[in-house]
Amino acid sequence: MSRMADDPDTPFDRLSDIDRILLRGAAIGLSSKEMAPMVSRSPHTIDDRLKALKNKLGAIDRFHAGRMLMAHEAGHDPLKDWGAQVLGLGGHIEPSGSSSKRGMIHGLAEDDPSVD
Repeated sequence: MSRMADDPDTPFDRLSDIDRILLRGAAIGLSSKEMAPMVSRSPHTIDDRLKALKNKLGAIDRFHAGRMLMAHEAGHDPLKDWGAQVLGLGGHIEPSGSSSKRGMIHGLAEDDPSVD
């Protein structure tokens, strides 16, 4: 987890592990139904949680909230410098298979040997 030097206590630093999993899933376009088994919650509960996270982060939608988390984890401050340079962060994320998606959601690199 990265911390911004000028603001060591950002909303991102207070996210739970499940919040991070949901936001990463939203960032790569997973539906609530697809994320439900990953966190043992109902799709309805996931929808409610993502809506609360979107509001907490000041995002436009759940995808935006997820991309904000990914930008933060990459060392950017999406609360201050959210723009084209952050949107282009790391290229377009479109994993080819479910194992790649699981790796992205749980914060693992796609070439990580621990991702099956």
